[in-house]
Order: sequence, then C-alpha cells, then structure tokens
Amino acid sequence: MVPLPASLARVLRTAAPGGQGGQRVYRSALTIVALATLALYAVLSSPALSAADKESISKTGLLVGGAVATMALLFRTRAASGRRRRAWMLVTSGTALALVSNVWLDYADTNGLSDTARAIGDAGLLAGLCLGAAALLAFPARRRRGTEAARMILDGIVVGGSILYIVAVSVFPQLLSDGLDPSPRRVLLLLIPVADTALATLAVLLILRAHRADRPALALLSAGVLLYTVADLTFAVRFAQGVWIWGSLIDLLWIVGYGLFALAALHPANTIRRGEDPRGESSSVAGTVLVFALFFVAAVLTINPSEASDTTRAAGYMWIGVLLAVAARQILYVIDNRALRRTLEQRVQERTAELVKLTERSDLLLTSVGEGIYGVDRNGRVTFANPAAAQIVGYEVDDLIGLPAHDAWHETQEDGTAYPVEDCYVTQAIRSGVRTHVAEDIYRRPDGTHVPVEVTASPLTSDEGIQGAVVVFRDMTHRREIDKMKNE
Repeated sequence: MVPLPASLARVLRTAAPGGQGGQRVYRSALTIVALATLALYAVLSSPALSAADKESISKTGLLVGGAVATMALLFRTRAASGRRRRAWMLVTSGTALALVSNVWLDYADTNGLSDTARAIGDAGLLAGLCLGAAALLAFPARRRRGTEAARMILDGIVVGGSILYIVAVSVFPQLLSDGLDPSPRRVLLLLIPVADTALATLAVLLILRAHRADRPALALLSAGVLLYTVADLTFAVRFAQGVWIWGSLIDLLWIVGYGLFALAALHPANTIRRGEDPRGESSSVAGTVLVFALFFVAAVLTINPSEASDTTRAAGYMWIGVLLAVAARQILYVIDNRALRRTLEQRVQERTAELVKLTERSDLLLTSVGEGIYGVDRNGRVTFANPAAAQIVGYEVDDLIGLPAHDAWHETQEDGTAYPVEDCYVTQAIRSGVRTHVAEDIYRRPDGTHVPVEVTASPLTSDEGIQGAVVVFRDMTHRREIDKMKNE
C-alpha cells in the first residue's frame, strides 16, 4: 500500500480506533455531519432557491460526501488488521467506485452523452454495491452451530424475503410498467434494486451478528447502507416514471449515507484484544423487533385498498393484528429468556468466584503446611503435591505430577529389587478403602540420599467410588537424631 504523507499519518494515528484523540475526532465529525445534514435539509426544502441551484448544491454535496467518506474509510482500513482490514478495504473500494461513477454520471448529464455512456456509470454503481456486499460478508463473526446457526439462516430468510417482497411490490411494477427494455441502462436499473436488496439484507444481518467490539461502527455502516438503498430504490422508481429531478430531499439520503460511512470509519470502537471474549452479539430483543418490523411492512403492502373488497381488507387487517400479537408474544418470550439467562450467568459467576476463593484457600493451606502432602490416582500416579512434599523427596512440584509414587521414591529391598507395589500401603489404602499408617519408612531422593518418614495414606472417595489416595508424611531425620542423642 502506498505510504501516506507524514501529516496524514499523524491524523490517522489521532483518528484511528484507540488513538489518543479518537473520541474528540469522532465527536467533531458527528457534529459536522449533523450540522451539514440540517443545512442541506433547509436548502433542499427551501422554496426560495431555484431548481438549478438545488441541483447544483445536491450534486456538490454528493461528491463532497463521497470523497470525505472514502478518505475516512481509507484511514480506517490502514488502522485495521487481519479480516477486518480486508473488509474495510472492500468498503473503501466500493465507496470510491460509487464516487467515481457519480462523477461520470454528472459529466454525462452535463454534456448530454448517450444512455450507453451513462450505463458505464450505472455499471460502476452496481459494481460498488457488489463490493459492499462482499465487505459485509467479510467482517468476522462468531461461528454458530446447531440451533444458533438455524436461527441465523431463518432470520436471513425472513429479512431477505421481506425486503425482496417490499421491492417487488413497490419498485419492480414501476420499472416494468412499459415492458422490458433490453437497453443496457434499463437492464442495469433493474439489477441495481436487486443488488440493493441483497446489500440491505446483509446490512440488517450484520447488525444481528456483529461482534461487541465491531458493533458501534458496523451499526453506523449498516444504517448508511439502508439509507443508500432507499435512495437507490426511489431513484429507480422515479426515473422509470420519468419524474426524477436532482435537488430533492431524496438526494439527502445518499449524502447522509456517506456521512454515516465516515462516522463508522472514525468511530473509536475498541478492537478485540488477545484474551478478550469476542462472542458478544447485539441484543436478541432488538434483532427480533427488527426482523418482525420488516415482516410487518411486507404484510401491510399485501393489502391494496383500491383493489381489495371490504371483506378482503377486513381479513387482511385481522391477519396483521394476529401478526402483531405473535410478534409481541415472541418479543416477551425473548425478554424472559434474556432475563433468565442473565440470572443464570450471574449465579454461575458467583459460584465460580466462590470456587476460586475455596481453591485459593486450599492452595494456601497446602502451601503453608510443613508436612508433605501429595495425592495419587487409582494407578498410583501423583496428581498434586505441596511444596513441603517436593522438598522432602528432592523434586520440584511440577516434576512430581504424573510420576508413579511407589517407583519414584519408595526404597528398594536389601537385594536392590523394588518392593511389590501390591504390598505398598498406598495401594492398600486405595484397594481396601481403609486408612493405613506406617510409623517409619524410607524415601529415596533422586541424588541417592535417603530420608526416614512417617506416612499416613487415606483413601480419596466420591460418589463414584475410590478415586485414589491422599498421602501425608513427615521427615523423621531430626527426630531420629534426637532419639540417638537420648540413647547416647
């Protein structure tokens, strides 16, 4: 990638997510976008300006908005990494291509070029929409399995089917009112609403499946995509009807969409750091409301008051009422499940904290005890040991784990052969389930020295039976020396 000048690099470091001035830059950008939106709304809705002035202002705002959004997205691309960088690069490429296409269309309109020349700009817009769809698919999201994956697929069917139905009812009849024109531009104008539908569907699903760290920026990006889609569909209908003019409030949707792209790029959202849990997703309540809202709009469009009879309209309104009741029930069900899940998560956290405290207390006790303590499984292999045990037998604590205790430090017989493991008091404690005690035994250290010990082995039992044994022993060297002194 071509390096940026030093001044732009400083701006990038300031505005990038996590930069020192990220919050300040974002608030400034948000203020500028809001003021520019209000100013353009006042200008485009003013009756004092002529249609030519409004057209000029609208086209200028569209080009400036596209340029600003492209630069902000370029900054975001350079600040991102991994899959996010590829996704933001696709968004930047799609926005830049749409900007170039708008410039070309403006040039073609100004110079009175043919529809074939204008079709080049429409093709660029279509390609930009395809890049946007690829970008939305490229953003990383948590993998879902089982019922979660099935729910995600069903959400996609509902959202995509609802948007497609809305477009089929409100847009395509207008585009096909005078038949199918095989000209390149007319074909492109038919394909753009299809691409817009796919893009809007992916934008809605992106809000539902985004990571917690990506959610604020991607929500702004998705909102901009939805505004862009509405503006494109309105343009397609009015152009097909022959009533499209530049300088209307519809142009404001494109410009505000570019502004939202810029805000998404400058949003100081935290990137996912190593060790963090990226699985957080958007509210299930908000997702349910969003899915049912689109479904509700599609259902409302099925009722045509001018063509339906009174009975048909009444049945349609009744059906919409039932749909609202089902949506309300589902939302309440989701709210209850969410509250239950939070309660369970809180209880799990409390129990986990208690277990951590108990574990820390147990570790402290084992560490503080001066006597050696180690545990073995049913096969006689060490499962835990305290520092005193490791010090007495001459090992490090970590080196003890997994060792066969009987073979590692139990003294051999006089002829050098090992005592049978079946006769070991630890083995007897495991097999019989009875505590065994040996007043004096000899442990062998790795360096060949010996240490006299007093040992008690207790079986470790659970509901499933004997799981092993806990061995407590003490070094008898000092006591032996005292006894020797007494005897002397």
